[in-house]
Amino acid sequence: MLMYDTVARFYDAVHADEHEDIAFILEVARSQAGAVLDLGCGTGRVTLPLAQAGFMVVGVDNSAEMLTLANKKVEAANLQEKVGLISADITNFSLDHPPFALALISQNTLMHFAESQLPALLQSIYPHLAPDGLLLIDLANPLQLA
Repeated sequence: MLMYDTVARFYDAVHADEHEDIAFILEVARSQAGAVLDLGCGTGRVTLPLAQAGFMVVGVDNSAEMLTLANKKVEAANLQEKVGLISADITNFSLDHPPFALALISQNTLMHFAESQLPALLQSIYPHLAPDGLLLIDLANPLQLA
């Protein structure tokens, strides 16, 4: 069982106040004007606001429990036409979807990967980006971790 399968039911409560990045992500998404690939989407913390803003979003996560919670939110918000949720390892995935204008790895998701996994992660993302697509990565700020 994955760690996030274990903590999924508490995840939203623990991260309820963490939304300061959403406005920036929406701004970047608007500048790219196309579908968004949310890697490590979890319970949909970023996926839902993007869909509510009108973007088509595909969220990918390897935690079945997190995706179950995300799907419940998508259904409650009636956003099934805007959101697709995929269970996959983001270091090794392939989607049958047109290229994305924006791929994002938010909220320190990258910290969960060993340095040796990063080439595979980037190689998995690259074919899913449009030629002028953008990869947005949120990195940990050590000053905020203290």
